[in-house]
Amino acid sequence: MKVTIIGAGLAGLACARRLTDNKIPVRVIERAPSVGGRVQSQTIDGYRIDVGFQVLLNAYPALQLFPELASLLANSYPPGARIMQEHRLHTLSDPFRNPADALPSIITPVVSIQDKLLMWQLAAELNRRPLSSLWDEPDQTILRFLTRRGFSQDAIELFFRPFIGGITLDESLGTSSAIFKFVWSMLSKGLATAPIGGMQALPDAMLAVLANSDVEIKLDCAVTGLDSTDTGWTVKTEANTYASEIVVLATDAWSLHSLHPAFDAPKYRSQRTLWLSVDRVVDCGPSLILNPDPQSPLMTIAPFHVVDATRAPDGKSLFAVTVRESHFSDSTASVIQCFQHSMQRNKLINVGDKIACIADQTVTKAQFVQNPHHFSHPKPSISLKAGLYVCGEHLQTSSINGALESGAAIADEIVRTLSVRE
Repeated sequence: MKVTIIGAGLAGLACARRLTDNKIPVRVIERAPSVGGRVQSQTIDGYRIDVGFQVLLNAYPALQLFPELASLLANSYPPGARIMQEHRLHTLSDPFRNPADALPSIITPVVSIQDKLLMWQLAAELNRRPLSSLWDEPDQTILRFLTRRGFSQDAIELFFRPFIGGITLDESLGTSSAIFKFVWSMLSKGLATAPIGGMQALPDAMLAVLANSDVEIKLDCAVTGLDSTDTGWTVKTEANTYASEIVVLATDAWSLHSLHPAFDAPKYRSQRTLWLSVDRVVDCGPSLILNPDPQSPLMTIAPFHVVDATRAPDGKSLFAVTVRESHFSDSTASVIQCFQHSMQRNKLINVGDKIACIADQTVTKAQFVQNPHHFSHPKPSISLKAGLYVCGEHLQTSSINGALESGAAIADEIVRTLSVRE
């Protein structure tokens, strides 16, 4: 086999897709029983839920590299969000892209007109710039960047901290400002979407294309060793040994450390999500709900049944509730009680509504820590030694885009290498 890819997450699948497009034989080995890595979905009692709360930003440039992803059916969240404060929800949206919410967004008192103008100005500025330039400026924390841009403390505490903190899993806003600029650019150019069928639709779409290509996929097959030979590499599993000219390590960053100890495993951030059902259809609108109260365990509430009716059985509702890190140890019952109280206080659900927990998930290694200067220029791929490559989101941004771009970049590098040899 020309190329063996260890890991069938999005980076590994992207690498395999790009290689098979170039008629290069590929073997993919994955220790899990299914592809996708952390991008997974499951159905429980008729509810379609993801592994952790995830959305797909449809402006990601890497989606255009794969036609099956660019054309993926998905429903969109409106731009912006609604903010819980003082027993009511305040709408903060982009009036240019969401005219229906223009007036509520303009008059809402929780964020000043000056802050709104700064948000739109920043979006326009980032949209004029090539994405590569976002990494060229001196780095700083998101909090410092927002402060220097002139945003008020209210805007930071009531909007940016729960919204961007929910995306980066870092409510302290200590993450690299380059990450914020990238995310803000993506949100201003496109929308956050929920793929039909859940996030699992992404790896499933790529797998469907690979099924018609020259690729061998081995699932539920853990790699136990990796040895260099005169002609390439030997990949050992519990059942077999596979020879390959080239090996791509496309595992997550922490598994990579076990296969190649010289590669330091990064620190990580975790995410806890409760998937809650209500026994009727709650008409609350499709917008993401932010809870800026630092004392509350609830950080964001996503009404999936409104965005995608297929996610819940007929006559039911489904909410994805993310929990603040300081409340990860709270019991499921106490988080549900807080959800019920908050939603009743804002007149979204009634006292008699029955709430059930479909799943209480903690994804321990949801993202790697992306502090300032973690990477001045993200590297899409790394060549460790002859015939051994690494790809994955940990070389770029901790995102779907980072995984896809890294996988595609390493495949292109391999194509160039093989063309020179032949």
